[in-house]
Amino acid sequence: MAASPPDAVLFALLTLKEPQFVWNLAHSLALGSDHTWAELVKVYEKVELLAVLPIQDQLVEDELVEAGAPHYRSAARRLAKMRKLSAGLTRALR
Repeated sequence: MAASPPDAVLFALLTLKEPQFVWNLAHSLALGSDHTWAELVKVYEKVELLAVLPIQDQLVEDELVEAGAPHYRSAARRLAKMRKLSAGLTRALR
């Protein structure tokens, strides 16, 4: 499975239920799949909120590489999610 990092990460995410392990695996395999990162971020934001923000930022940038309304909507949804996560982080730090 190391030949296909997205498959390895998704398999681990869906079967092991160990977000920290899967997060480290994704980084060690230099995961390049935006779809897989997006799935992992959904789970990992519950573990370490601050860690997912740079990944979310990269996903927004990757989405905006191509022009078009679907890409803009997707990026806007992700930015709204980032704002919500950041607000939660601010409340948690108080």
